[in-house]
Amino acid sequence: NATLSSAQNVYVAIENIVTAQFRSVYRALAYFFCSFFVFNMKYPDKACLTMDFFQMVYCKCATHEIQV
Repeated sequence: NATLSSAQNVYVAIENIVTAQFRSVYRALAYFFCSFFVFNMKYPDKACLTMDFFQMVYCKCATHEIQV
């Protein structure tokens, strides 16, 4: 049974160009999120809330203050 965490080859693509290959999905996700910060990119509108959620929960940081 294959799982996401058991993936052995994980690729990260920016604007349809593969920029890195990892053997760990966790390292690939770290690279992915860091790329947005380093290149000063905005999350895609359709995925913004989901990406903010993952960033807040797994990276323990928020992109902006959440107002309730």
